[in-house]
Amino acid sequence: MKKILSVLMCMTLILSCFIMTSSAEDILPESEHNYQDNFYGEWYYEGDKEAKGLLITFSYDTYVEFSFNTDVIFPAYKEITVADVVNSSYWDKRGDFIGIYDGYGELIGTYDGYALAGKTVFVGGNNFTIVLSSDEEYNYYGFKVTDVTPCYSEDVSEITYVSGFEKTGDITKAYLKGTDIELIKEFENSAGSLNPELHALTGWATEAEGDIVISTDVTIPAVFDTLTLYAKWVKVALSPEEVFPFRNSSGYFVIDGEDRYVMNKEDFRRLQINLYKTFGPGPLPNPALSIVLATYPYWPWQGSCYGIAAVTALDHYGIIDVKATQNAENLIDMELNEDLLSYINYYQAVVAGSFLIEDKAFITNNFAYTRCLYNMFNSVKDGNIVIFTFYEGPAFTTFGHTVLFTGAYTDENGNHVLIAYDCNYPMNYYEGEYSTRFIIEPDFSDIHYENADSIGAINWTDDFSQFKAFDIDGNTDTLAWYKALFNHFFEMISRFVNLILNGLMK
Repeated sequence: MKKILSVLMCMTLILSCFIMTSSAEDILPESEHNYQDNFYGEWYYEGDKEAKGLLITFSYDTYVEFSFNTDVIFPAYKEITVADVVNSSYWDKRGDFIGIYDGYGELIGTYDGYALAGKTVFVGGNNFTIVLSSDEEYNYYGFKVTDVTPCYSEDVSEITYVSGFEKTGDITKAYLKGTDIELIKEFENSAGSLNPELHALTGWATEAEGDIVISTDVTIPAVFDTLTLYAKWVKVALSPEEVFPFRNSSGYFVIDGEDRYVMNKEDFRRLQINLYKTFGPGPLPNPALSIVLATYPYWPWQGSCYGIAAVTALDHYGIIDVKATQNAENLIDMELNEDLLSYINYYQAVVAGSFLIEDKAFITNNFAYTRCLYNMFNSVKDGNIVIFTFYEGPAFTTFGHTVLFTGAYTDENGNHVLIAYDCNYPMNYYEGEYSTRFIIEPDFSDIHYENADSIGAINWTDDFSQFKAFDIDGNTDTLAWYKALFNHFFEMISRFVNLILNGLMK
């Protein structure tokens, strides 16, 4: 009798396990209604192993708190549990979010409010994970998945992205046919970022040694079965770890509640000493010094773009070591304290002197302007960093701004493209996207920037050794400065002679 009971119990246990497994496949992800405050949860779903993708449909009730913080983003890949990031000190929870990870572990979207209500979302692979994170107030319905439809080979377009670097793996992704495909911006997987250091993605070719046929900012229709794209790269002189993450605005230049977006007395005194040493040919002050003296003791900036660009490049070249003031490994780790602000203010001010030995062009659409652009582009293409100042309009009457050029290439249309670190858009460079770019006409006749209505007068330099004359500690190398100044005037006269000769030859 005991043997019969044992056999029956075993059969019952096996049958119950089979029923639970079968039922689990039919259970669709669904949060608690309403979800709790300060909540984090994950729901994993696995479909048919032959599926190339899944269509996830959400109920019309799906709703979480709206967020007003656009900086809150889940990890791009689930290389670590999302919960670790959500619960870390770096997570600024202001609002509630739903995140969806596809079968490759890639985040395909972050959603709030009614964004998923009644919507159908496609994910590549045969599984997905939904995550929900809430803050300390306002909880709502949450989400409910009402249907998951498998998509097979005939339903999807697959793209294999080939990086061309040995240490960078290729990536294959699936897209629903009939939709528009946004190509990947960088190579990344569960092991972390695979975007090669000091290179920027500029476009895609359909052959390993082919030219760019698809740019990085366009979409293509998913009408094919499979496609292989080969990444095209341009070298970048400056790595993303070597730029300041804060923007060039007064909101970031506040210390201890005091607006320090000005030159303070100590910085002014340092500059005053250096300018007297540098420009002291006699009792009459230099015009640049006169401007400084007239605005003492505070010099309110329209911006500190030149100072940020100069400090970034000088630190990169080892001319100064601003990181040492905070024992930081890179500029991104630095906080805006008085020492760092002093460096930025100081080198912002020395533009009055450094401007004298920069290559300049004031009037557009002429030979001198063209040569200026030509020389600048080729300097960056040769691997130099260039500090570039431009003005909107034909003269110094409107907006002026300074950026760093760190990479250059010529695109498939013959346009000459300069990759820029612009402190007004630091995250475009900090995140490795290198999406801030200036476009020079194929014949070098003009330069364009999407964040400026027009560009008129320009000046640039790749000679950062000149800044040694403006050492932050007040020890000016006057002899080196005059040598650089003499070399500049000699070069300027040579170019002027060449300009005249070329004009006569025409």
